[in-house]
Amino acid sequence: MVRLITDIGDGPRRTRCEYAFRTLLDVAGVSPDNALAVSYASEPHTRCDVWIRPEGAPAIARRRRGAIAIDDDIIAESFALLSCAEEYGGRRDGKGRFLARFTERAAIDIPVVNRHALTLKRALARAARAKGKRLRTDPRRFTVVLSHDVDNITDKNIHVCLHRAARAVKYLLRGRIASALRMGLFTLGRLFARGNPYDNYAAYIDLERRYGFRSTFFMITGAGGRFGARYSIAQARSMLGDITAAGWEVGLHTNYYSFHDPKAVIGERRAIEDAIGRPIAGCRNHYLMLSIPESWRVMVRAGLVYDSSVGYTDAIGFRAGVAYPYRPYDMAAEAAFDLIEIPLVIMDTAVLDYDGDREAAWARIQKVLDETRDVGGTIAVNFHHRALYDREFAGWNDIYIRILDYIREHNGRGITASMLVGEVVHHA
Repeated sequence: MVRLITDIGDGPRRTRCEYAFRTLLDVAGVSPDNALAVSYASEPHTRCDVWIRPEGAPAIARRRRGAIAIDDDIIAESFALLSCAEEYGGRRDGKGRFLARFTERAAIDIPVVNRHALTLKRALARAARAKGKRLRTDPRRFTVVLSHDVDNITDKNIHVCLHRAARAVKYLLRGRIASALRMGLFTLGRLFARGNPYDNYAAYIDLERRYGFRSTFFMITGAGGRFGARYSIAQARSMLGDITAAGWEVGLHTNYYSFHDPKAVIGERRAIEDAIGRPIAGCRNHYLMLSIPESWRVMVRAGLVYDSSVGYTDAIGFRAGVAYPYRPYDMAAEAAFDLIEIPLVIMDTAVLDYDGDREAAWARIQKVLDETRDVGGTIAVNFHHRALYDREFAGWNDIYIRILDYIREHNGRGITASMLVGEVVHHA
């Protein structure tokens, strides 16, 4: 067993250190069955193989022992990231969300925890070789959980119409008369036009099938309104049946009005389960409404196995500093949740807008994909169900295809959230 030896006494700080250490081993794919000892103390333990120097400990101490030294405090920094410590009491937007622009981190597009995990893995491998052994590891393959939040199933919806009209007004206020006129005419035209351009879930399935990939569709139910459900389960029943029959996954898009209420979330979960005839494993909160750690408590009480809400609405990047599924930590209860968090790292609306530079957006997306691939990481990508409607979301479809191309070209996997969770649980 890989042991952590520390001079930290029993209590919350020790619990946090052990949590961060075990998570680093898991992210790196280091088997706990390796007979090695890691010291995390002001001076290395006499029988340790690797010494992680806590911040503030003298660097010269490592010269008095034979341990392989890691001079950066990868334990403390990893814990701060994984627990989203900066969000406790941090700033919030008008909806109560922690945004990327509120973080004090220098670079959110780097999976720092994965890099620390690889540092630990390399040190342990050196220590094992020094003993004439080989470090036992499980492979980590570049993986993307493909997902689609289904906020609307038709554009013949008052809230869609109002959103489009608001865009026209914004153009007008910015002096972009031509754009305002085009948007206004488009909005009016869609009120009377035939067809439903948001009825494109089958197009996603067909597209992903050509790559040998699958995805998860997060469906919303419960209270209606501008921020709530904009369709009923009865209206989506055919869609739900087609998705599950194809072998794609249906998850819960937890309602904006009830994400904080476990009884309401249970009701929403059961309503969709009744419609598809099978259990729902996990969720993503609508509008990424995530209050840490309260939201995770609600999810656990609602019987959900995984969540994929840890992401930013205003930027792409690693909100928890990690590109791998992990069990989040409750700093109030001083314990890890019985819940698997799949980091949401790329979301269409966080990097794409209606008139922005598509190539610049792709460059930011590729940077995050490169970082994930370089560490053998796993992330979730969310392209909303409506994003394939090219007349309204020009070029978004092409960006999604480029993501799929990237995954295939780099021997990655595009899978559902439940497929990933099944692997995590199996190896636990």
